[in-house]
Amino acid sequence: MPFTADWVSPGANAERSDITLSHVDAGPVHATGVSLRGYGHLSSAIPLQDAHAIGMVPNSPLLIGLVSDGSGRYPHSHWLSETMVRVGWRLLANQLTGLDALPMTPQLLAAQLRQLALIEGQGLCMSIAQEAGNAAVLDGVPTENLDAEAVGQFMACTLQLVVLNTETLEFVWVDVAGDGSAYWRDQQGQIHVIHQGSDATGINRWAPPLPIYRGEPLVRTGRLTLGQMLIMVTDGIGEALLDGSTEESIAFSSRITTRPTVFNIASFVSTIGPNDKDDKTLLLISTE
Repeated sequence: MPFTADWVSPGANAERSDITLSHVDAGPVHATGVSLRGYGHLSSAIPLQDAHAIGMVPNSPLLIGLVSDGSGRYPHSHWLSETMVRVGWRLLANQLTGLDALPMTPQLLAAQLRQLALIEGQGLCMSIAQEAGNAAVLDGVPTENLDAEAVGQFMACTLQLVVLNTETLEFVWVDVAGDGSAYWRDQQGQIHVIHQGSDATGINRWAPPLPIYRGEPLVRTGRLTLGQMLIMVTDGIGEALLDGSTEESIAFSSRITTRPTVFNIASFVSTIGPNDKDDKTLLLISTE
């Protein structure tokens, strides 16, 4: 199968940054993303497993944002999460270039991304096996024609995305798989749930991760008004925000401004959540 994630050569000796930062301005829309390695992962030498990507589609008012959380149960999940946001963004941008709305249903879009997760997972497994000295076998498992369950022995990730028109402020949010959470914040600072991915005990409220999950996605549509925000997080933050009414949710809301800088966001992301062990990703789309 083709391996299209040519942006990185993954393997046991490769390294990832402890933090990734992104920012995009487009008219009244300001999108900021932070993925931060948790202290527990730092102390255990586990790489950053969260990932995100944001950017404007060429010749289009559409902004695309993706958020992924690699599963800590599997040794190479960080490569799949990073691949899915980067290659997934390119896939979407190529299809949306020059357009001002999705040309396909969110369900079809999710199906494409599920297939992409399998194809890229197969390629990643082969690449990692090759670096280990034998491209045909990874930890005793033949790499030729790996199915989703076989790939899922080595890597898995959640994936949620948003496509937002920066002119009309209409958006489509899709949870392809996993336990990601999404919210919107009104002009008074109240946080409202779009989807709550996990409860106070950390139990997944949605679906298995990619590439195993083959079911239908969760889809939400809406339209922001000026002064409102769209918030997408991994469970490292979602387990603190929960339904948007917790003390941490209130404190979180009070610290985000209409036009935050990436440094403002990064400075307090590490303090959000019930513990400092897990990685944390926040993708914030604000309007003014």
